[in-house]
Amino acid sequence: MTPSIARLKQVLLVALAVGVAAPPAALAGGTDTGATAIIRRLAPITPPSVDGGGTDLEATSIARRPARVAATSLANRPQTVLVDHSRSLDFDIFFAFDSAELDATARAALTDLGRALAGRELGPYAFLVAGHTDAKGSAGYNLKLSAARAAAVAQYLTDAFPIEPERLYTVGFGASQPRVPAAPLDGRNRRVEVILVAGTE
Repeated sequence: MTPSIARLKQVLLVALAVGVAAPPAALAGGTDTGATAIIRRLAPITPPSVDGGGTDLEATSIARRPARVAATSLANRPQTVLVDHSRSLDFDIFFAFDSAELDATARAALTDLGRALAGRELGPYAFLVAGHTDAKGSAGYNLKLSAARAAAVAQYLTDAFPIEPERLYTVGFGASQPRVPAAPLDGRNRRVEVILVAGTE
């Protein structure tokens, strides 16, 4: 056997081994895995069964008590929603400076979220899209900008995916809920958060 043929057989064996070892999600590009991970983080959790005195259920209820948020519907109507912060996920969506416009990179980053929200697992539920900024700029400016960015994300999701507009609410928190509290100017605080809505008032 010549060295070149032996080398070719070795390369083919390595390629075959890698292909067999690779998980299906990796071979498919990983997009389904991304949407599945989002579903796991946002889908409601069924409370555990309770035996006897109900202690487990009481503890679970306290830990997951919904919080009230003064939000806005996509029809621009005020709406108080009850959100379950235990079912939430942060997304790093890039916006240009002083802008709420979604560019191609930002839209691509929302693909898995759109697929997850449009799927049957999350289809029955509503969600709050919350915008967050870092502490650069005034509080009023940051509130306005974060609200505009949240609205832009929600509008894109309903335009690009089969998601009913009435399932999405928006709010801007400005810099009031930093991801990195010790560093309010840190860019990691600029994000969009999606939270399960447990009810409305």
